Amino acid sequence: MTQFPTSLDKLIELAKGTPYEHLANDEKALERMFLETLKASDDPMLREIGGGIADGSMTWHTVATHSAYAEVVEESLEKAREFDGGALVGGLDQERAKVAEEQQRTRERAEVEDAEDSFQGVLRRRR
Repeated sequence: MTQFPTSLDKLIELAKGTPYEHLANDEKALERMFLETLKASDDPMLREIGGGIADGSMTWHTVATHSAYAEVVEESLEKAREFDGGALVGGLDQERAKVAEEQQRTRERAEVEDAEDSFQGVLRRRR
């Protein structure tokens, strides 16, 4: 089973060539998404952490040093480690293939249009 990305560099590498590449390279956007995910969690402690970090009433240091917060974060991290990274990688590979396919179609259309333009130019010169 593929591991969940354990660093930002690994996440960026996984997202390379997909529509999500720009997001993976935007740490502020990732943090906002992460906090929104925490705030929407079913777990009231995670919602509290997400809301507190987002509104500035809590820091990550507080989370790490408060035993109840640290425990719930550790449990959540363990779940993330068990996450099916293979499915994530497979999904990103599919996105990468879609992007490559669309780029190929765009190149082919451009080549056809160029050929048609060249043909029209030859016809005009013959007249």
